[in-house]
Amino acid sequence: MKNSWLLCGWCCLLLLWAHWISIWFSLALMLGLLWYYRSHYRIHPLFVLLLLLLQGRMLLLLREPEMPTDTVLQIREIKAGYAIAHTQGQDVMVYGLKHANFNDIVQVKGTYAPVTSLHNFHRFYFPDWLKRRGIRYQIQAQCYQLLQEGSGVRHTLYAHVQGIADRKQRSWLNMLLYGIHEEDVSYFLTSSGLHIATLAACLQKLLLMICSQANASVIALLLLGLCGHVTVFSSSLIRILLFRLVTLCCHSRNPQDRLGISMAAVLLLFPYMAWELAFLMPLGFRMLALFNVRKRSRRLTGLLLLIPMQFLFFQSCNPLQLLLFPVFRYVYAFLYAGCLLSVPCSFGALFVFTTRLADLLDALQQCGITLYYTPQLLWLFLWGKGAVCYISYAQKKPLAVLCLLFLYAPFSSWFDPFGEVLMIDVGQGDCTLITLPFHQGAVMIDIMGSRYRNIPKEVVVPIVKAKGYQRLDALILTHDDFDHSGGKEELLKELNVTRIIDHKDKAEPIKGLPLMFLLRDYKGKDSNDNSIVTYMQTDRLKALFMGDAGTEAEAALLQRYDLAVDVLKVGHHGSDTSSSLSFLHELQPQLALVSAGRNNRYHHPSTTIMQRLRQENIPALVSARDGAVSIRFSRYFSYYVSAEGATGILHGLWE
Repeated sequence: MKNSWLLCGWCCLLLLWAHWISIWFSLALMLGLLWYYRSHYRIHPLFVLLLLLLQGRMLLLLREPEMPTDTVLQIREIKAGYAIAHTQGQDVMVYGLKHANFNDIVQVKGTYAPVTSLHNFHRFYFPDWLKRRGIRYQIQAQCYQLLQEGSGVRHTLYAHVQGIADRKQRSWLNMLLYGIHEEDVSYFLTSSGLHIATLAACLQKLLLMICSQANASVIALLLLGLCGHVTVFSSSLIRILLFRLVTLCCHSRNPQDRLGISMAAVLLLFPYMAWELAFLMPLGFRMLALFNVRKRSRRLTGLLLLIPMQFLFFQSCNPLQLLLFPVFRYVYAFLYAGCLLSVPCSFGALFVFTTRLADLLDALQQCGITLYYTPQLLWLFLWGKGAVCYISYAQKKPLAVLCLLFLYAPFSSWFDPFGEVLMIDVGQGDCTLITLPFHQGAVMIDIMGSRYRNIPKEVVVPIVKAKGYQRLDALILTHDDFDHSGGKEELLKELNVTRIIDHKDKAEPIKGLPLMFLLRDYKGKDSNDNSIVTYMQTDRLKALFMGDAGTEAEAALLQRYDLAVDVLKVGHHGSDTSSSLSFLHELQPQLALVSAGRNNRYHHPSTTIMQRLRQENIPALVSARDGAVSIRFSRYFSYYVSAEGATGILHGLWE
């Protein structure tokens, strides 16, 4: 397989991505890859075996194991707010272990349940992250008992770190050594692991001063393995170890083959790496180095990778952070070394100086402008094509194209002919974002609050900004319930809002927005029934948002208005106090939306309401089951898609 290993490595990566979509798509792609490989190289049995092993590995990983029953667990990993433990041949996620340590054996009191989380478009989805690691179930420890304290160097050092009185120093150690991110400090760099690769490269250069290349590589490899043994084998450390091991064992092969073998080894042993920034970003840097035939500036070629990676993984890009990235790599490399050396003893002056420098750099990058964009496939394709042309040919035209693509990104919503009604998955509450074509306006209906997390800051605002909006034209709060308006103050701290409508007296038409407020003079029996009812009417979409209005308000609505409704935002989270059969029968919407939390104590949506919707042949999408729902509309076409993959057309070009 000489000179074909790099192609083999990329085939493995594409196969894993395809398998996540569908096993049949993956099998079809495998046949296509074999045909392509055969047309360029002689098919080697090892290549076929590797692809088959990868398919089998994914089938085993994605099979759903039986829910465990044993509550005696051995702690394997510790994260911020939870731990990964092992029981009955599988790993599970455990909440509520306040003082857990590596290798502890504990017995918890609680009940196992499938892993669930909020599911919004283009945002980190925790169940998928766990599923790729073979973790399907979670348990909330109401209380627990330590049956056997763990042992070993890792256990002892972690206990020592947690005993450090200075919270700032303890936080840095937890983040760099154990991947426990208590504070959001340069997550882009630490998650990619490039600071560890930089430290390893510096270490090898020092070793070359006293020993041969081969011996220096072996010593560096052993020291990195020792780091993992005493701390944790993070994704970045695993990738560095395997890449270096392949380089050491296959030094006679060319760089392309070594990279291909490294890719195949990493993906076969750890398939989840196919989606990890710790694998993809270093792989991108290596590909740029291998194929930079025009010998372009390393700093400039680095930007060709850093910009799309930031947009793809974080939907934002900070130009100042990109410029400081090379400095961050070295600062964090020395900080990581300082952490390793300082664990057994007290903190030295050098480590304190380095942490202060890192804090200064973090503060400096916060002064920069953050650009927001959710990259589309066409944008990524054009960027990739431009980057390849720039490093391969002498022309400067590709660089101009890349600059235009970068400038287009934060203003993409001004060129988007589609508007959107987005039911955001916020749990047991309500939040709907309406954006108009060509950036003509943005309105939010309701913003729930939570006593456990800052929903507006952590969930809603990143979604709004990723769509290119820095302010809202209006915030409509249907009524004064915590699950509809409790997040108002937190939202106002993060976003500018031109107008707030929180009472029927303020529900006047909004200039430039296709919204009407219905039943303004209607007096219901309670605050739910007095919800502000909003009707949206465009060329291709008519939507009705009921808030928590009940059956009496629905009857008044039918009596006073003759409404055409394509999309109905079902009242009161699908409770049986709303959505009467006569109301549904009269409106006959093409789609019903229900916002409800997973396993909520109110048992929303009601089985009665879901039965009524089925009786009237109205498709229903429930956030607890389908995640967020996006309804995109233009002058000629409208369709919907959910975060879980449900799709449909509301109005086509043929109508």
